[in-house]
Amino acid sequence: MPPAGSQSKNKCLAALRTSLVVALIVAALPGPTHAGPFQDATAAYNRGDYATALRIRLDLAEKGDAAAQVVLGLMYARGHGVPHDDALAVQWYRRATEQGFAWGQTNLGYMYESGRGVAKDEAEAAKWYLKAAEQGFPMAQDNLGLLYRDGRGVEKNDAAAAAWLGKAAEQGYVKGRRNFRFDYESGRVVADAAEAAPLDQKVGDQGKAPARSEPGPIAMQANSASGTSSCKLVQIDQWLIRFSRNRWLVIEGAINGHKVGILLDTGATRTMIFRPVAERLGLMMRPLRNSYVSGFGGISFIESTQVGEFRIGESTRRNWHMMVAGEHDPGDGIGVVLGEDFFQNVDVEFDLANRAVRLFQPRNCNGTSLAYWTTGPAQQVEMEWLDPERPRIIVPVRVNGHPIEALFDTGAANSMLNKIAAARLGVRPDTPGVVSGGTFVGVGEKSSNVWVGPFESFEIGNEAIKTTTIPFGDTPTDIQMVLGMDFLLAHRLLVSHSQRKIYFTYSGGPVFQRSGAAQRSKD
Repeated sequence: MPPAGSQSKNKCLAALRTSLVVALIVAALPGPTHAGPFQDATAAYNRGDYATALRIRLDLAEKGDAAAQVVLGLMYARGHGVPHDDALAVQWYRRATEQGFAWGQTNLGYMYESGRGVAKDEAEAAKWYLKAAEQGFPMAQDNLGLLYRDGRGVEKNDAAAAAWLGKAAEQGYVKGRRNFRFDYESGRVVADAAEAAPLDQKVGDQGKAPARSEPGPIAMQANSASGTSSCKLVQIDQWLIRFSRNRWLVIEGAINGHKVGILLDTGATRTMIFRPVAERLGLMMRPLRNSYVSGFGGISFIESTQVGEFRIGESTRRNWHMMVAGEHDPGDGIGVVLGEDFFQNVDVEFDLANRAVRLFQPRNCNGTSLAYWTTGPAQQVEMEWLDPERPRIIVPVRVNGHPIEALFDTGAANSMLNKIAAARLGVRPDTPGVVSGGTFVGVGEKSSNVWVGPFESFEIGNEAIKTTTIPFGDTPTDIQMVLGMDFLLAHRLLVSHSQRKIYFTYSGGPVFQRSGAAQRSKD
C-alpha cells in the first residue's frame, strides 16, 4: 500500500508533470515575426537559400534593423551562407545591443559566457543577460538564473536563481537545463527539486534505469575527483513508444478528440500537422505568406490552423495555433510531427530497448555525465551551438578520417550522407562497390535517389566503425550527414540540451543498415 500522504503527493506530481509538458508545448509555438522583407529572408533561410537570406538581411541590418542584425550574426556564428566567423557575429550582436535590443544583448552575453569571438568573461555575460532580463526576455532570464545558481560571473545566490528562472518559466520558457521545480501545493518556486518530488534513487549496481510509476529525480553518481556530486535528473515524463512500419518513433495523442500518432522527429525544426491529416480532420487552414518548410523531397508551403484540443501523452493543450505542412500522408495513424522546437526545451533519453522516451530537467549537473544507466564509461560528443531560429541537433563525426557535420534525426529511418559530401570522400554513384538503394520521399513532393557505398571508417566520439557501408543521396545541401534510426537502434543515448552533449552507449547490432524491422527488443 502507498505510504500515508502519498496520494496528495502523487496528485501534485501528476499535475506538475502535465503542467510542465504543456508549458513545453507552449514553448514550441513559433513566435511572432516581422512582416515583409524580414519574413522573406526567414523563408529563404528555412529553405536553405542562404544567399537570398544574406542579401535581404544585410540590407536590413545596414539600415539599422536590430532583429536583422541579430539573425545576421547568427548566420556568421553558424556558418550558414557565409564563412563561420564568431568575431563578426559578435560585431553584429553588439550593433543590436546599441539599440537596447534584448535578443542581441542575450546573444552577446552567450558569446562572452562561452568565449566565442571574444575572451571568455562570465561577469560580462551576466551584465548583458541582466540588461535583457530586465526587459523581460525569457532566454536571458533563464541564462542569468543559471549563472546565479552556479556562482559563475556573479556571487552564488539560490534565491536570485529561483527568481530569474521563475520569471522565465512564467512566460512558458521551460528549457531542459532549468533546474528547479514548482511546488504546486504551496504555489511557490522552490530551489530544491527534491522538495517537489522527493523520489531520489541511486543507479543500480547493474547500471539499469530505476523503475518508478511517477517521475522523480535520479541522484547521479559523482565522476569528479572530489567523489561527490549534487547532480539530479528530474524526470518530467516518460512516453511509451511504438515503431511505425517506417521505423519511426510514435506516441499516442489526439486532435479534437480524434486519435492521432505523434512522430518524434528531432530532425524537424518545427512541430506541425501533416496537411492530408488536417484536411481529413476538417481543420480550417489559412496560408502563411512566403513561409515554407524544407527537407527531404524539397519544400512544402506552411498553413496555420487552430486546434481546439491537442493531447500528447497524458497532457492536453487547448486552442493551440499549429503549423500545417507536408505533402504526403505518412500513414500508420500518424498525424503530427513533434520537432526539435519542442525537444530543445528538455534533456531527452532514447531507451528503445525498453520502448521508452524520457524527458528530464537536470539540476547541478555541470561537469557530470548524465549516462545514468551504465556504471561503465559512456561515449559523449559535443553538440554544436544552437541556432534559435532553426533548432537542430548537429554533432561532429568523421567519415574516412574527414570531419563531417551530422544531424541527429529520429525522423529518418536510415543514416545517410549527402551526395556532395560523399563525392568529396571519393564515393560516387559510379564508384565500384556502390549499389542502388532505391528512392525516398520526405516533406516535399519529390522523390530522391539513394545509393549505398563502401566507406573505410566512421567515428563519433571515441566509437569507431571500420569498413562499413553508408547510404548517400540528395539530402538538403546544408546537411552533410543524417544519423537516423539505424544508429539510434544500436545505441541507448541521452540528448542533453542543458550541457550541449549527447551521451551514448552501444547496445548491439549493426549501426548502419538499409532495411530491417524496427520492432526490436532487448532482454
